Amino acid sequence: MHHKHKLDDSLVSSDRSNEIDTLDVEQIISNAYDQAIHVVQHSKMLDVLYQHDIINLKELSAFVFDNL
Repeated sequence: MHHKHKLDDSLVSSDRSNEIDTLDVEQIISNAYDQAIHVVQHSKMLDVLYQHDIINLKELSAFVFDNL
């Protein structure tokens, strides 16, 4: 195998690995958010999230980003 092709293959593999890692991290965050909502369902925290319209992950993320 030519050296250039070997390098190209490793870059493609690295890109795929980064893409998979990103998807895994996004799924882990989404699952953690869903579990947290389940845990606080019977608390007043959930009411506060609804009052501020930050009940889904996207709005909550933006809210936290804007307030830090």
